[in-house]
Amino acid sequence: MFTGNSIKIIRQMLLISLLLFMFSCSTNRKVLAIDAYTFEIFFGSTGGFTNINPVFMVKSNGEVLKKDNSSSAPYPLKRISRSATDTLYMLIRGSNFARLKINQISNFTNYIEIKSEKFNNKVMWFNDSQIPVELKKLHDTLVNTIKK
Repeated sequence: MFTGNSIKIIRQMLLISLLLFMFSCSTNRKVLAIDAYTFEIFFGSTGGFTNINPVFMVKSNGEVLKKDNSSSAPYPLKRISRSATDTLYMLIRGSNFARLKINQISNFTNYIEIKSEKFNNKVMWFNDSQIPVELKKLHDTLVNTIKK
């Protein structure tokens, strides 16, 4: 059978294996492709009675900016967490944003424009029921990002 010394060695090996496994799991945390490329998201709406509509910008580094009109410079609103930018990245990928072709213009039009190293695209719409659910989810997340 096993001697007291061999049981100690087996326990130590199991403990080391467990620690290595836990370490590998923790380092494999959703390391998303956020690091693969940077992006800037511009969103807001155009039109309406006054046609004074702010532009919001979210950068992949978590910086959230607002620009009040075409002549003003953007100013910082806040910084969002890495997990929030990871969520935005996943929503961008999930909506297949790079390939979306939506250009519905009306008196009051919502838009999202994403500029990145891999693609630049802008979508515009006025009727939420006529856009993909994934795009609606991305838009809602962006709007909630500036509200919190």
